[in-house]
Amino acid sequence: MIDRTSDFSRSEIFQKLPHETDKEEGLIYFFRLNIPVIASAHLADPLKERHEMLKRLVSECHLDALKVMVGHDIQKTKPKTFAELEFISKDENTRQYIPLKKGDSDAYDFYTHFFYREKVHQVKLFLTHVINSELSNFNYTENPADLIDSLLEKVKRPLNEIIIDGKQEILSNKLKLRKPEFEKEVVRNVITSVLSKPPFTDYEKIYKTVFNYVNGQLKELDRTDKNDSHHKMDANEFIQLKSLIKRSVELNSNYIISSQFLAGIKNDYWEMKTEKYTRRYKSEYDKLANADQETKETQRSNLEYKYRHLVTYNYFLLYCYKLLLFRNPGRSIRLENLINSKELLPENSIKIGKEENDPRVLKQLWNSPYYLFIRILKAENIYLINELKELHKRQMRNRKGIKEDEEIYGEKPVIDKLYSHYFKHPKNDNIITNARRLIRNSASKDDPKALENIEKSVCHMLNVMNILLHAGESKTGKAGNNESSKSKLNAEVRAILDAVLNILQPGIEAGKLMYAFFIEYREPQGDSYNLYPVISTTSKDAEFENFAIKMSENGLIYNALYGLAETVDGINPQTLMFTGKFPDGSIHSFQDNFYKAPETSPQHSGSGLGSEYFNRTEVELKKNALSSEELFRNDFWNEETDMGLRMLSESNMTLIFRLSDFVPPHKKEKSHKLKGQAVLVITNTSETNYDNFISFMNIEKIRLLLLIKEELLEYLQKQFDNDAFMEVLENRKQAIYQRKLQHGLNRYIEAQSDFFTGLIKNPEEPEMKKKSKLFDIVKKAMVSQINFNTPVPSDMQSYKWQDLLETMGYIFECGDLGKYEIPVEAIKFIGFNSSDEARMHSSIPDVVIPELIINMKKYSSQLKEEQFLQVTYDKEKNQLVFENDIRESEQKSSDKKHFGGLEMCKWIMESLKYNNMISYASAQGKRYTTIVDLNLKKDANKNSHP
Repeated sequence: MIDRTSDFSRSEIFQKLPHETDKEEGLIYFFRLNIPVIASAHLADPLKERHEMLKRLVSECHLDALKVMVGHDIQKTKPKTFAELEFISKDENTRQYIPLKKGDSDAYDFYTHFFYREKVHQVKLFLTHVINSELSNFNYTENPADLIDSLLEKVKRPLNEIIIDGKQEILSNKLKLRKPEFEKEVVRNVITSVLSKPPFTDYEKIYKTVFNYVNGQLKELDRTDKNDSHHKMDANEFIQLKSLIKRSVELNSNYIISSQFLAGIKNDYWEMKTEKYTRRYKSEYDKLANADQETKETQRSNLEYKYRHLVTYNYFLLYCYKLLLFRNPGRSIRLENLINSKELLPENSIKIGKEENDPRVLKQLWNSPYYLFIRILKAENIYLINELKELHKRQMRNRKGIKEDEEIYGEKPVIDKLYSHYFKHPKNDNIITNARRLIRNSASKDDPKALENIEKSVCHMLNVMNILLHAGESKTGKAGNNESSKSKLNAEVRAILDAVLNILQPGIEAGKLMYAFFIEYREPQGDSYNLYPVISTTSKDAEFENFAIKMSENGLIYNALYGLAETVDGINPQTLMFTGKFPDGSIHSFQDNFYKAPETSPQHSGSGLGSEYFNRTEVELKKNALSSEELFRNDFWNEETDMGLRMLSESNMTLIFRLSDFVPPHKKEKSHKLKGQAVLVITNTSETNYDNFISFMNIEKIRLLLLIKEELLEYLQKQFDNDAFMEVLENRKQAIYQRKLQHGLNRYIEAQSDFFTGLIKNPEEPEMKKKSKLFDIVKKAMVSQINFNTPVPSDMQSYKWQDLLETMGYIFECGDLGKYEIPVEAIKFIGFNSSDEARMHSSIPDVVIPELIINMKKYSSQLKEEQFLQVTYDKEKNQLVFENDIRESEQKSSDKKHFGGLEMCKWIMESLKYNNMISYASAQGKRYTTIVDLNLKKDANKNSHP
């Protein structure tokens, strides 16, 4: 039994006991634990309240990395049943950070047994017991530190027993390693943490005392203090700073929304190089290789702790600001004013080249951690504009406020009316007034024209809401596969994306912006084309849209969809990415390298986060790093492979916007999932210079894209998950099918003409037989390609290898097929028995084999010494193998075109349900091999054909 009675309840019980009874003996319990009851009649459960608050907060977060942090805390504060607790592993009792100073590293051995999660939680419980027992007797003074010091004195002796914890014999020879001041500081931090949370903060005297204490400690650590201006913050001070920031936010303090705090952040952050510190930690980690296991594990845990605190600092600060703004959205205006002040605006710290548009100014900006931090802070400071958006949606649903008599698709009169309604005339509406005040404190506040552009962008954002609501209402009660929706699908999606593009348009020359939108869809038949593109009509790529624009799996767009993060551990998944191409052809970005992000978000405070970084060698880290420049170049249009986007090759600045779903975990899962659903690419052909960059990548416009992300994704997912879209896919398949089968037809028609002309000029018997045979080969190829729609069984035939070898010989020797004439004696035919037969679909000898031989001739070096063309039949595997050398000029391209001959052959074999056709170049790229498997797949449905 545990006695959890409060002091008041205890005195009430004692009064009711007989006077002659020893009152302490009148109560029987195993031990006493005087901590506040979690929930009581007059107070809500603080844990449940925080859990519900975080669930509301995550819906107000827009950047994926911030959602991950909030999602982790949602899971951490979620009440668990006993059944769920059974799944918690003993591994959860992980090592904790030991904040010893650099010169005290010899004391790690003494404290290792103490700094485990379970032990630290016990200490918190014990301190809560002491605090709750002593606070009623405390005489509150004007000095807030007196409270902490008084409690420290009370816990001194019992805490000593907790630290030793029955290990006197083990630790006796290490007692000299104890650091009393270190222990005192650790306990002081735990006491501060306990007092900063409910129910203690429900009491005014305690709240004010702790509030003043925390703010005082923060000021002492502030880097703007003149006495500390040259002091470099070490890891312990840095972690202590984070702890105090967290406490101040829990106490609802405005301190971090102050010029003093932000100036300190700027001073610390402007030249801060995260990579420099992480490499230092890795160097320290590598030196532990020869240490004993216990020391190695302790130090490793410490280094991982410092690593994750450093790499998540940006988003930790953002999380703290988001919590404060969520509690009181009115703070947004003051924050916006501060971060756009002359002293704190990152752009104002740039001293070189702005007037001359020197590229160096952009590289200096993009390399500044402070600049990147201010961008994400501004991006999330949109609560008041979100309220305006929700007000506008309510008005549109109720047909109040802005009214339109016709369909509205971003026409100028609509924007003018929205601008007049929300920004020109006085309004007796707090939501509109607050949104105006926020916007008019933007970085453009001193430039009337630039400020008007921001307001116009807000109107374009509201117009997107108009279109989405209008499109949603037009489908209410109607089937998704009605004729009108089928014919209007692409037009509707384009209308919305055009309106989205207009959000960034104000202040940018007309015709400079284009977009490409890629959404992942699930194909019922498992087609490999799982990205559907919608391209801006002004782009050259638009005419190829229905022919399945294909993006490289090594490109930025593909990898952005499936997740890119800042670190090898998957920390800080990216939502917005940018690249700028300079006149010298170089490409730069906010970040030089990315790493593939896991679908399941990493635990930001869990043990082991950082192990991926520390356990990999420099070679392995470089191998896993994805260069942002290389990723971007892989998305350029490639004429040889028919992959990529022309608009990216021709643009100078590009914004990549990832749209993802935040999926809650299932019962046994620990983390939320970030499921990429779509990518919006916006390009700008303006020259990459300071003025154009500031206009295009104005975060006060780009954050409006974040604001509509959920509604936009919800609408588009509905459009791409219905019968109308399935019909669009079928039409696209048909277009792809027709275009694939068109490959080489013009060549065959020209060959037929040459054969016919040749027969007229030279009707000699040997020549006539040869031309007649070639005429028949070409005729079969053309007929088979054009009529490729017959079920498999009807065209399965037996062929003699003797006839097929003769056909192959004719094609090798024919200059009209593949341009080059190669004598059949020069070809190596291996494994063929002329008297044997092979059973296959007619399209293989009629289309596939001729096309592969023509490719061999096209790319070979034409029989240089020790180089040859070879055709092999592997009877045991029932496979045909075509092998040729590749001449040097073709070694980097070979026939990989999306609608090329090789692709057509692969598609035919796949459609006929044969095992996949395999083609590959040798390691040196000098030889090329194609394997045609003549075995049908085991699960092939022989009664169907595409």
